[in-house]
Amino acid sequence: MFDIYQRAKLEAGYNATIFLRMISDRGGLATAKYLINSPTPSDGYTHLYERGRLDLSFDRSCISLTSSESLSKNAPCSLRARSLLGAPRRFPGQRQVYTGARPAGPPLEAVTAVLVHQGSMQRVLVLSVSVAVITWAASGCGVAQPIQLNGTFQLSGSSTCINGEPDLPFKLKNVCALESFAVQGVATFNSDGTGTESGWSMGVEFNPSSSLGLARTLSFIFSFTYFVGADLVLDVEPSSPVTGTVAYGPPGPMDFTITEFPGVFGFVSQNRNTLTAATQKPQMETITYSNGDTVKRICSRSRVYTLCGDWSGGPCGTGLR
Repeated sequence: MFDIYQRAKLEAGYNATIFLRMISDRGGLATAKYLINSPTPSDGYTHLYERGRLDLSFDRSCISLTSSESLSKNAPCSLRARSLLGAPRRFPGQRQVYTGARPAGPPLEAVTAVLVHQGSMQRVLVLSVSVAVITWAASGCGVAQPIQLNGTFQLSGSSTCINGEPDLPFKLKNVCALESFAVQGVATFNSDGTGTESGWSMGVEFNPSSSLGLARTLSFIFSFTYFVGADLVLDVEPSSPVTGTVAYGPPGPMDFTITEFPGVFGFVSQNRNTLTAATQKPQMETITYSNGDTVKRICSRSRVYTLCGDWSGGPCGTGLR
C-alpha cells in the first residue's frame, strides 16, 4: 500500500497525503474496503487521471493480484463488484468519462474477462477490482499496517544547495550561489503521525560570479507528518513552512520563511531507535527574508535521527547554545 503512495509521488509528482493518512489511521484492509465501496472516484484517482497515470492508481496495483478464488459469490463486496460493471464514473468539473464500455486506455474499474475451459463448456469469469482488492488485502499480501513512532530524536545531517533563477523543472539558470551546511537539532515524532523538527545549521556559501564566499548560522523550526510502513520505510512531509532566524553572518540578523520545502524518504531500524532519511526528488524551494528578498534554490539533504533516552518522548538537548 505504501508503495502505491511512494510511486505516485516520485513518478507523477502527486503527494497523496489523504491516502497516506487513511492507511495510517485505518490500516490496509479497511482502506481497501473504503475505497472500493466509494460511489465516486477518490481525489487521488482524479489527480492521477488528470496526469495520465492511472497505472499508478490503487486500482491498478490490485488488479494484477486477482485469482479465481476471489470469484465466490460470498466474497466480500462481490455484489458491489458486479454493480460496477455499468456504473459511470465522474470527475469533478468533467463530463462523464466512462459508461461501462471499454474505450482506449479504459479506467481501471473496467473488468477483466477470463475464459476458463471446462470440457466442452466455457465460463466467463468477470474479475472486478473490488473483489481483487479485498482478496489481496485479506490474504495479508497488501495489508501494510503502519508503524507508530513516539519519541524525541536528536538529528544531524548535511545539505547542499544551488541558488539561481528558475528555468525548467529541476533546472536553474544564472546560478548565483552554491551552499553547503551541517545541521543539528531535535525531532519529535508523535504517535498520531505528526511531529516537529527544530535546530541550527551552519553553512558556507560561494558566489561563482564574484568569487566571494560567506558563512552563516541560522535556527529553524517546522511541523511535519510522517508514515512508517510495515517494511520500515519512512516518509516525512513538512506540514508547515520552515521558519527561522539568521543569527550570524549575512543577511542577518533577519527572519526567514522557506516554502515548498521537500520531504525526505528513508528507513527505520529494527529497534526503532535510529532513522535515516534523504531527499529523493529535486524540488524548487523559496526562501523569503523579512526584508522582502527572495531566493530560489534546489537542495539535497540527508538526516540521521537517534532516539534520546526512552520512548517516553522526554526532552533531549541539541548540544547547541
